[in-house]
Amino acid sequence: MKFASPVAALAATLLVGSLAACSSDSTDAEASPSSPVAEASSTPSQMSATPSVTPSEAPAETSAPVAVGDLTAAGSEVSTDDPLNVSLRTTIYNEVTEGVDYGDVAATYTFDAIREGSADDLSGVFGDDDIATLSAYDIAYVDYTVSLPGGPLPEAATGVAEITELDVYDTAGARASGGFVFFDGGPDICAYASQMELVESGSTKACQIVALTKGESIDKLEFAGDSAGDADNPYEDSPIVWVVN
Repeated sequence: MKFASPVAALAATLLVGSLAACSSDSTDAEASPSSPVAEASSTPSQMSATPSVTPSEAPAETSAPVAVGDLTAAGSEVSTDDPLNVSLRTTIYNEVTEGVDYGDVAATYTFDAIREGSADDLSGVFGDDDIATLSAYDIAYVDYTVSLPGGPLPEAATGVAEITELDVYDTAGARASGGFVFFDGGPDICAYASQMELVESGSTKACQIVALTKGESIDKLEFAGDSAGDADNPYEDSPIVWVVN
């Protein structure tokens, strides 16, 4: 999964009339013309992508540390008053193969808040032209916490393959910008989750910057998982819907 610089993403916005967002590995529905959706990829200064390790052999699968019954069922609909218990892909260094083994770890997403934002908040991140583009949208910040019920991962862990960001839908049913995602960084007012903080401490705060069509508000969030290591993704066709109260 690649991430583009926010400025480049906004440059694309001027051509296609939509705002850049980092998407999960799931297939996104087509956005309406008024829905600020696009693709985004990384700048080393602002984002830290998943650690890149070339296995000497094909990655092995490690066993999942939780029973399926402990997880929120794929395709279910729950309130943001309740946490999401999901499975995230992990990467753990294998000393024998000198490569990476993929596995699964139980994770809990807890909704914290939706804050009203402003394009002016992001003036230190984007240029004047980009801020002018963002000013055409209502800006919001979605705060949530990602934690590992089982605690920190082993020292051999190179990271959670992807702390899956949430897809965001407005009250008109359109997919809004899922957020400019700055891995391990970003503006202080809304910095995204730290993979290594999650691995080392078992918990990390996350925030997504969301651009909404003027006058709309956030109706629901969706968790669509990821397919790191070519694993089956149970959430790809049946995302969990997190309804905002």
